[in-house]
Amino acid sequence: MAPPNQLLLILVILLSILSLSSLPTSAVIPKANVSLPIPLSQLVENLCNSKAVQNRRFCLKALSTPEVIAAKQTTQLGTLIMKLGAANAKATLNVYNEIIKKPGSPQA
Repeated sequence: MAPPNQLLLILVILLSILSLSSLPTSAVIPKANVSLPIPLSQLVENLCNSKAVQNRRFCLKALSTPEVIAAKQTTQLGTLIMKLGAANAKATLNVYNEIIKKPGSPQA
């Protein structure tokens, strides 16, 4: 298993990639129908408050899903962040493929 510092670095890199995506976070991060705000886990707080995270607000928003908050170990948190990143990458690819299909599109 990777040391905690290396795992934190990987998580920060994945969050950075997710935050730089051209899609809005609502395309990847499901909206929860919760009336009261869910308290963040200490893992999420520690990750989003680290000096390596450039966009703390995005980090907290991206990692405020019930599944992520329920993570008890760093490896669980990392797996969930990677799943978010993979879903975002797939959604971005789908958008690009749709743009490419339109001949003469100014966006292409």
